[in-house]
Amino acid sequence: MQTLYIDRRDTRLDVDRERILVHSPSLPRPLSIAFTYLSSIVISAKTQLHSHVLLACASRGIPVIILDPRSCESHAQYIPPSSKVVHRKIKQFEVLDQDGRRLGYAKQLVYSQALQQYKLLRYWFKNREIEQTNQDQLIERLKTIIKMISTCQSLEQLRGLEGASAKIIFYTMSLLVPAWCKFKGRNRRPPRDPINVLLSLSYSLIYAECTRALTAHAIDPMLGFYHEPVHGRYSLACDLTERIRTDIEKWVIQLILEEHLRPPHFTSSEQYPCVLNKDGRAIFYPLWERRFKVWKKYIRLNAQQWARTIDQS
Repeated sequence: MQTLYIDRRDTRLDVDRERILVHSPSLPRPLSIAFTYLSSIVISAKTQLHSHVLLACASRGIPVIILDPRSCESHAQYIPPSSKVVHRKIKQFEVLDQDGRRLGYAKQLVYSQALQQYKLLRYWFKNREIEQTNQDQLIERLKTIIKMISTCQSLEQLRGLEGASAKIIFYTMSLLVPAWCKFKGRNRRPPRDPINVLLSLSYSLIYAECTRALTAHAIDPMLGFYHEPVHGRYSLACDLTERIRTDIEKWVIQLILEEHLRPPHFTSSEQYPCVLNKDGRAIFYPLWERRFKVWKKYIRLNAQQWARTIDQS
């Protein structure tokens, strides 16, 4: 099953029985795709669609994600409910209402992520030229953080350590990428450089898939154990996104170092300092879909394991 990406202005979506029709000025005839081949729809351009398109997607469990191509952090999603196991959500709330158990789950999450970050640093240092002294310092700092995770007594301490390890990764990324990227660290709303644009777009797409996977397993994506519940945010989907975050950072750096994306693929304006343009998105989405197949399986396995943990608690 594939994701349908709509990235051309004035596209129109329609339904013909068991198929979705894509009308676009750039196509000589409508593109017809069977719903059975679709896993999701991502819209990142001005598109016309009627309510019956959403109803058709809902009845078949196909999520629709809408992205703003100029600011990929602005997005909306419709995730059809795929399960009616209400008792699991009740148990989930009971588990997260226990501070000790919640902190324990959060420690496992951050510890796993820190180990992935350690492996990523070793990979980068092995394959890229970085001053040895710098390598040793960064590795030792991350080792210290990993040792401290088990002794955390609160979520605030844990978030401090997670933030410190993320700074190490972003600093290392700034040493790896070419000067034209102008990457000095993580920034957003809006992202101000090509690396942050790619990170924000990738995180948004993964976040949507995590929301879908949790919903499919009758887990409430709003009730996070590491990220605090916030109005309008699927905090547990943010937790699950952390399991993929390090892989995304590695993949984004590869896109730049292997020159899949170059300066002409990014534009800027007074309102948006950096945007992945139409030509850049035409390169990004096929590469993303190829890698996303692996991440999707991993996300679903994690959601399945979390559901099993809730049931057994």
